[in-house]
Amino acid sequence: MSENLISVIDVASHHGKRKQTIFKILKRLGIEARKLRGGSDGQFLSYITQDEFRLVSNELLSFAEEDDSGGNQGNVVTEAALT
Repeated sequence: MSENLISVIDVASHHGKRKQTIFKILKRLGIEARKLRGGSDGQFLSYITQDEFRLVSNELLSFAEEDDSGGNQGNVVTEAALT
């Protein structure tokens, strides 16, 4: 599994949401996060792939567009957002 993985914490931080929100979206989309040991204390962290990140981001953007009545038109996930 040498894919570029992104932690759920980073996804939440990137979108200004709570981890709990991201996990709910993952569940709704049928995505299972991979749990790997990380950090200096060896705790398990949840990770998703770049493609899964795009799916989650697009889902969050669709919610924002529904709530914002058209203020975020043209938002798409770019490669720059992934780095």
